[in-house]
Amino acid sequence: MKNRKLALILVLGLLVTSLFGFAGTSFAGWNINVTTYVQPGDTLKLISDRYGVSVDELIQANNLKSTMIYAGQPIVIAHKTATQSEQTVSYQKYTVKSGDTLYIIAKKLGTTVNKLVSINNLKTYSLNVGQVLYVPAGAANQAVQVPSQAQPAAPTNTTATVNGMTADEQQMLSLVNQERAKAGLKALQADMNIVKVARLKAKDMINLNYFDHNSPTYGSPFDMMKQFGISYGYAGENLAGASTVQSAHTNLMNSSGHRANILGANYNKVGIGIVDGGKYGKMFVQMFTD
Repeated sequence: MKNRKLALILVLGLLVTSLFGFAGTSFAGWNINVTTYVQPGDTLKLISDRYGVSVDELIQANNLKSTMIYAGQPIVIAHKTATQSEQTVSYQKYTVKSGDTLYIIAKKLGTTVNKLVSINNLKTYSLNVGQVLYVPAGAANQAVQVPSQAQPAAPTNTTATVNGMTADEQQMLSLVNQERAKAGLKALQADMNIVKVARLKAKDMINLNYFDHNSPTYGSPFDMMKQFGISYGYAGENLAGASTVQSAHTNLMNSSGHRANILGANYNKVGIGIVDGGKYGKMFVQMFTD
């Protein structure tokens, strides 16, 4: 499987955020690359904690001359290949289960995503049920028991639907395709499988009171799509919180990162999930694939 480079665009403001992924190259000696854009208040330490890498690794991967960074600066997160000495350490096998992500496994076994990537020389975050991973010896036995949780059910909505979509979702799809028509782009086709995933993500953000691309339940949007059988070469995600569809759409179109996803020429399908609730009134998730 070819390497994928995931680029994260975080835009100023609390109500909207966008993410997109595309094929790319890798740095010599490193496997998975994630490009994140520095948020106001970020430090290298905060970024290192967020992505499970060390400050020194961030400095090395980005050829930084100091620890000074600025809002909007692109920072590459590169997970390094295991060295031979690391590979000679004693490990145990762990078999991937349904719903597992690297984030969930690392948390459950008391290790880090970076270590799992390094030990197993992974070239993608995607996992398959039954896949065998190597974990530090004893980690599997020392894992804390995590109470099992049922998958959140897709929210019910009594609003009239069109082709399985709620009226709000259909309205947003229409607004998106109007923008694409103005730009001379073909309309996106609603994919109900992606719609269901987008609804789950919106519901998860409301239930767990967070607003972020990375879900504590499902991991990254790319992990989540893979978990639910959504395949892609290009993929992206927009998030918004607002009281109405029109205001959410306006906010997204006023942000260059979100507008780039909405007008992405590589995208053919979209799943729009809108759930009532949360401090903004409604939570909006747009997931794009090719």
